[in-house]
Amino acid sequence: MRATEHAPRGPFRVLERRHGLAEILERGVGRKKVVLVEPGHVEELGRFPNGHPLAGSARADVDLDVLDDLEIFETVIAPGDVLYLPANWWHQFEQPFEDTGALNFWTPPRDTEDPRLQLRLLWDGLERELVNLFGNRAGFMHERMATGEVEQDARAGIGTMDARQAWGALVAHATKWKEWSDGSDERYEEALVAVYLTAGRGLIPRRGDWLPGTAWDMSDLAPLSVAERCEPAPEDATFTHVCG
Repeated sequence: MRATEHAPRGPFRVLERRHGLAEILERGVGRKKVVLVEPGHVEELGRFPNGHPLAGSARADVDLDVLDDLEIFETVIAPGDVLYLPANWWHQFEQPFEDTGALNFWTPPRDTEDPRLQLRLLWDGLERELVNLFGNRAGFMHERMATGEVEQDARAGIGTMDARQAWGALVAHATKWKEWSDGSDERYEEALVAVYLTAGRGLIPRRGDWLPGTAWDMSDLAPLSVAERCEPAPEDATFTHVCG
């Protein structure tokens, strides 16, 4: 599958945080900062920003103390660069430079039985259950269930009965997942659902020095020209520059 992508410069531009397709991005216009974490860290990164009311524009603060033990990879890609993004790697794109454009290619992964992905599949399924029940109110219900404060709320049109229905659906889904999985996770279904609801809650604070409309400029982080940010490749190479 192939698609072109254009994104305007802004505080942050977040694409999918994790998906089941391997992806190749060929930069054509502008620079973009990439943050990557390998699969297998669901409880640390599962809700960045999945389930968050501002999922479309939120970003993860990778400097949080709870993420100190993660191996986080960061780089800047620019015109002439090609980034291979393996399937199911957590990622976010930050765009503090200029407008960007790229040609993206996606392909299904060859192996879908990686044991590190089993818990990720459970969380995906639990999120789908909430979306099926509440549509665009799913993130709001998720947050209310995580805090235990699910009193009637006229703004979202939800109440205690909705929370009971959601809890039953989530536990039923976790039960099916337990029957399917390899059994390495010994937690009870209710405990799995509780972890899904509460992991990462409140860990996406707004930066104290940023307000809507504030311009970000990190142009000094990496030059736009490939000749300025990279070394010339050997004469017998099939490429022109070596970056990194």
